[in-house]
Amino acid sequence: MASSAISIADSLAIDGLYSSAIDAYTEAICLSDDRASSNAADEPQASAITTEVSNNSNRTDNLTLRFLALSHRSSAYLATNHYRAAFNDAKEALGLIDTNRYDFLPANAAASDNGKKLRYEQVAITHDRAAQSLLALNKKDGEVKVHWENALTLAAMGENESLVDRYQNCLEMLNDGAEQGKDKTTSESEKPVVEDSKAPISVAANTISTPAPAALSNSTQPPKYQYYQDSSWMKIQILEPNLSAETCLVSITPESLSVSVIKNGITHTIIHGDLPESVVVDRCRTLYKDEKVIIKLKKVNDGEWSSLIDKKTTKKAKVIKEEEKVEAQKEKDHPSVPRPYASDKDWEAIERDLKQQEENESPDGEEALNKLFKQIYANANEDTRRAMVKSMQTSGGTVLSTNWDEVKESDYEKERVAPKGMEWKNYEGDKLKMKKEKWED
Repeated sequence: MASSAISIADSLAIDGLYSSAIDAYTEAICLSDDRASSNAADEPQASAITTEVSNNSNRTDNLTLRFLALSHRSSAYLATNHYRAAFNDAKEALGLIDTNRYDFLPANAAASDNGKKLRYEQVAITHDRAAQSLLALNKKDGEVKVHWENALTLAAMGENESLVDRYQNCLEMLNDGAEQGKDKTTSESEKPVVEDSKAPISVAANTISTPAPAALSNSTQPPKYQYYQDSSWMKIQILEPNLSAETCLVSITPESLSVSVIKNGITHTIIHGDLPESVVVDRCRTLYKDEKVIIKLKKVNDGEWSSLIDKKTTKKAKVIKEEEKVEAQKEKDHPSVPRPYASDKDWEAIERDLKQQEENESPDGEEALNKLFKQIYANANEDTRRAMVKSMQTSGGTVLSTNWDEVKESDYEKERVAPKGMEWKNYEGDKLKMKKEKWED
């Protein structure tokens, strides 16, 4: 079937076997020809209604598969510098559909729907390949601009922010008319799933991309990577030559992936985070080649992932990184005084914050009254404090006075007053003397 041929071709392309991939794409194109799949409609036992439904279904599936085969073969031609053939394939693919009338898959469609209809991003990337081919052929900028503008519109409709940013940059460089900008665009923007390690991670389903050249780089910039997936595997390429197990550290768990590269004495964390779904660690592989490193992840459940790394963990990591930057800037602006012990916490600042919080609190009821008494005691002189302590203790908590001249002459133990209907007793249960109230006479 055409879909199987495309999957085989994509696997060959991701491994850099472009000549074999082109042959497999060509086979898929032949298999997706409507004339080759119309025999079912000619079966005599099929009813007219069944034949019509089958014809329409086959025509829709074949159109999608033929589009993908042509678009992906265009990418393979680009990788081998056959720009005229690449443009012809991209142009033929785009000619199969009318973007104004085609029923695209919605941006939030499930991964299981892939292959039934085209996504906006897949057509956008095909426009991008046409633009790259024209640019390499030194064609007019006007034609290139039209393709990139169409790619930008479709990427926006598909809500793919990374592609939108990419095509906006391509158009800006094209409008500037700088030769350096054009060269950079030709070498980088064709890669639909190539990501800078500092950029947000995204995926374009069922796409392939051009690998980086295998020349040794003396740059200290983080290596780039690209990834491709089918229903069973996720394959990642680290686009840096001459790496080994000592310089490219790969850690795979059932739920996460971490890749670090040591380059010119600097360790770059290329990929780090939780995977969207689980993988079978025993079947995952890391292959070290001269021009790149290939990491193959075996999915537990068949199906396509919406991204390589779970977006929730990516956002969380960004927030943490921003918080670290803020703390570092604070430390730079206000260097902390050397403190004892190994802790990095500023306990003095914590104590100040707690005091400030206590002062700002607004208690209610009995708590507010206690706070008032505390403030009076804290701000009072020695005589006032003695008066407050003695009056409270000797009266059993029924009297609080701040007048020491009055308190020092009073014997509150003999003048105890209990609430109506109650009386004072000691711990042994003996009654204590109390001052009689007027209502008791």
